[in-house]
Amino acid sequence: MKTIVCMKWGYKYDGYESKLYNTVKDQCDKFVCVTDKPVNNYDILLPYDYKGHNCFTVEKLLLFNEDKLGLEGDEFLFFDLDVLIHNPVDVLWNLPSNKPYLVEGYWQNPDNFRKNFGKNGQGTKYNSSLMKWNRGQCKPVYDQFTNNMEYLSFVYFSLDNYLIHKWYSKEFFNTFPKGVAYSWYKGNVFPDDMETRVFRDDHIICMFNNSEYDDGIDNTELEQMTDIEELKDRWKI
Repeated sequence: MKTIVCMKWGYKYDGYESKLYNTVKDQCDKFVCVTDKPVNNYDILLPYDYKGHNCFTVEKLLLFNEDKLGLEGDEFLFFDLDVLIHNPVDVLWNLPSNKPYLVEGYWQNPDNFRKNFGKNGQGTKYNSSLMKWNRGQCKPVYDQFTNNMEYLSFVYFSLDNYLIHKWYSKEFFNTFPKGVAYSWYKGNVFPDDMETRVFRDDHIICMFNNSEYDDGIDNTELEQMTDIEELKDRWKI
């Protein structure tokens, strides 16, 4: 069974789970939204296992304990709600499944990545806006963080920082190939394809990732997504 998953807590992305559902519902066997406010028949209640932590978006790790969360499926794709899917995702399902997958930030200067490796508040090579894994495949990641939660949530500012620093050298993750995802705010591939705020229709996913900790700019990406007519026209709803 192929399951597509998203997560939503708080109010910032209200309604975007429905947009994602309408985009991908015919490209999976099951759709699930893990949320603190379940209202739809595809919603699962978000547990509060990591309540009070300081590690940004670490809630995603709950997905890696499928049995505890009650997630059905054998293969999983996860999408953040601030992404735009404008081509079919079958390419992602068909990738080799020997390891789980994360996004690689090809838009980053590799020299900066090496210089900032493991540092909080800096861009990382890994990005968890899109993930792919098989059932049970990421349980070691869940176990390590959960068993050392007090320490790790103090040390790491974000989930992506934790994943790159603790798991990169172990070669635990594959990364999606070039041509799958690009960044609206950061570009595509350094140094040759770095134009921002443009659509690349030959790609599958446009990510609206941005962080004030990366470049000093805190873009309100959600507001911009709803204000740009070209963006609204591309939602498959």
